[in-house]
Amino acid sequence: DSVNLGRRLQTKSTGKVLAPANIAALLHSGRVQIEGELEKVEGERRVRTKEGKIIEDVEAILLTTGYVRTYDFISSKGDTPKVEVVSNTLQCLYRHVFHIDDPTLTFVGLNQNVIPLPLCELQARWIAAVYTQKATLPPQSKQREDTTRQVEVLTRAGGSPSQYHSLDQLKYSLFIADQLGIPVRPKWLSYPLWLNFHLLFGIAFPAVWRLGEERREGFDAVRELLRCRSLQKEMVEAEKKRRS
Repeated sequence: DSVNLGRRLQTKSTGKVLAPANIAALLHSGRVQIEGELEKVEGERRVRTKEGKIIEDVEAILLTTGYVRTYDFISSKGDTPKVEVVSNTLQCLYRHVFHIDDPTLTFVGLNQNVIPLPLCELQARWIAAVYTQKATLPPQSKQREDTTRQVEVLTRAGGSPSQYHSLDQLKYSLFIADQLGIPVRPKWLSYPLWLNFHLLFGIAFPAVWRLGEERREGFDAVRELLRCRSLQKEMVEAEKKRRS
């Protein structure tokens, strides 16, 4: 996933791509060999890539691409719906939150490549609205159609099923806001500019998140803390000069 993300960023970015200084030398020396995504381990020390290539004498496979999702703690007995992991994703969820077979089972914060705090808050508000009957979910058949369509769009775009939880946070946030009946922007204002501003300088900003959104006393507390740190530094420097 990190390689795929890097490729997407490289095609869009106008800046420089940073890499270790010795990467070119390692590639030239033959000590580093570039291969496709691994698909299957076949026997001992033998793996197959998605392109069908067989690689022999593999000593170790280092998994450094994130988490392996397991939900063994959720029982599948009785009326509890089955939580099936497909390609390390939960495609049994409607819009990454509600279990299609049982909407009382919900998940928050599964998504990747997002600003997590504002996204989790929106998802939690959506859950609360559904549970208090202030918002409704479409029929199960429509939810499944929506999920299938998302997977198909991802596949047609050349993505991997493991990228299912990677999304356009701006559009997704607007979707949830629409479910909640929240007017999110003036019609004449382009949503990426408006929403991106609030994502970057709203509750996603650590100090604002901890101290309360748009709270004057929160801003004053941060400013006072920074001022005290500056005074403390000046006092330390003054003491050093006095002793010298």
